[in-house]
Amino acid sequence: MRPKWHITFIALTLGMLASWGIWYSMHRVREDRTLRANLDNITGNYRRIIVLMDGADNLDAAVRSRCRSAARRIFWDKQEEIEELTRTLEAEPRKIRQVVDYVGSSNFARRRPARISGRVRRTRRSAVRFASREIRTR
Repeated sequence: MRPKWHITFIALTLGMLASWGIWYSMHRVREDRTLRANLDNITGNYRRIIVLMDGADNLDAAVRSRCRSAARRIFWDKQEEIEELTRTLEAEPRKIRQVVDYVGSSNFARRRPARISGRVRRTRRSAVRFASREIRTR
């Protein structure tokens, strides 16, 4: 027969594990996929504006004007998504933790998405080649 303190210790350990399991399941934040998509859209729109306006001072007036109008349209779309996100967080404050986790994640801290950075590199390379050809011909 086991001593009483062994049984008491086992009972207390099981009780603590059960209470921790209940607490964990109640307070765990489940990731909302629509919220994640909204955050990705906001971040993507912000990056699109940066790519559009990067080096806009070197463009001619017509292209610069088109870039500005496209960037402004993307900006206002981003603002609407931010307002929608604000309403969602005001209605369900438990989702704030997911936003904090997203901002702290490496997805948010990336500089450029892979699909855009390749185009930017190619564009800059072609601009450098064009400039070097112009210099050689002079």
